[in-house]
Amino acid sequence: MALRDQPDYYLPATCNLVARMFGWGRPKSNRPSSDLTPDAMRDAIVRYGSIMERHGTAVLDVSLLPLPKPQMKQAFRIAWGDADTFMKNAIEEAYVFLACFQEGVGDKPIDCRLPSGTVPEKDMAVLEPWLRWSKTVQSEMEMLATELREFTGRPEPDLDDAGHAFASRGNKCIRDDDYAGATKWYLLAAGEGNIQAQSQLGRLYSIGEGVPVDYAEAVKWSRLAAEQGDTEAQAHLGGLYIKGQGVPVDYVEAVKWCRKAAYKGHATAQMLLGGMYHNGDGVKRDLVRSYMLFTLAASGFAAAKSDNVNKTTSLRDIVAAKMTPEEIAKAQDRARNWRPEVKPSGN
Repeated sequence: MALRDQPDYYLPATCNLVARMFGWGRPKSNRPSSDLTPDAMRDAIVRYGSIMERHGTAVLDVSLLPLPKPQMKQAFRIAWGDADTFMKNAIEEAYVFLACFQEGVGDKPIDCRLPSGTVPEKDMAVLEPWLRWSKTVQSEMEMLATELREFTGRPEPDLDDAGHAFASRGNKCIRDDDYAGATKWYLLAAGEGNIQAQSQLGRLYSIGEGVPVDYAEAVKWSRLAAEQGDTEAQAHLGGLYIKGQGVPVDYVEAVKWCRKAAYKGHATAQMLLGGMYHNGDGVKRDLVRSYMLFTLAASGFAAAKSDNVNKTTSLRDIVAAKMTPEEIAKAQDRARNWRPEVKPSGN
């Protein structure tokens, strides 16, 4: 779902935008009937967003909802009917998150956040209360997603399983610098087959954020996502093969995975692959191709305002010192005319 990929997405802001629609124009003829007033629905949606801002990683008692759950669902359905495509996606996500409100939770939210310094694998008792509710929440998320399919008529709705919702929670934890909480959500999402979560776990296990460094786990999750076409995971897995982290050093495998990502425009993969073409690691040495890849990587890093720009241009200069003017001109021409490939060639 496109909205979940936006780094500055927060549910409260979305709910404020949704609520504003109730003041626009005349009621549409295709709206579901409702005994709720527009003011009541607008207020409930805004308050719902505020609750989720404070407790976005928790299971909450259903009594905390501004309206009974059936009426909250009704308000979101009415808003959905008036929304454009962008807002429809936001409303669908808010609708599915209603599953986080359950009967019998009590006054204290049950949060998945771990206290500072704890490790999920060693301190699972800390999460025991939350884990007792996770299956119930997941089951209702799936049920709500099914309701959306029936209501919206979308043949392939964006929220088709709980994995997307879990990954979204993990993304929010990352924005809040809560890496332990992010790991917990990503593990749930990855178990549901969510590719982005698998890719993120590969990265987190490599750098030791939220979990101890575990290169075997990094390889496992990165490979799962890479084999399904995730560009970040492909580049990361290639790097693990270069460094021999979690796997023996294998430049042939490194070239294989870096090439897949590099020829789709991934700057880090281009830099790594450029180095292997320069050294002849896992591939026949090719200075022209190495220079081209370093040029593409420098351009990509510059666009992303990455600190790797200077490093990459320095590497390119090392390659250039070994090339003839004609070879440099050829490499520059290739870089200018380069376009991302859906399926990279074998050389």
